[in-house]
Amino acid sequence: MPSFEGRFFSIVLIGRQNPQILTHDFLLKNEVLPKDREPFKGLITEEGSLPFTEFISTPVITSITYGPISITIEENRYQITDNRFEDPPSSPIMSV
Repeated sequence: MPSFEGRFFSIVLIGRQNPQILTHDFLLKNEVLPKDREPFKGLITEEGSLPFTEFISTPVITSITYGPISITIEENRYQITDNRFEDPPSSPIMSV
């Protein structure tokens, strides 16, 4: 019998999206990131360091990564992924 082993937790929203609005400043200004929860808490408050671990932006796709959490926007898809599969209901992406 196969067994289920979760590796990541992902939410995908389908619809008309604008990839170019996804920036770190946009996420902070609109209070999308829960600044009091990890990994955001540690990354945003550390002085002298980048608040995100990766940022890619092209006209058709934008992706920003904060440690194990990745936010990707394409023209027809918004996806947020938490690569930790410890307790999905307590993941900060559930409240994003």
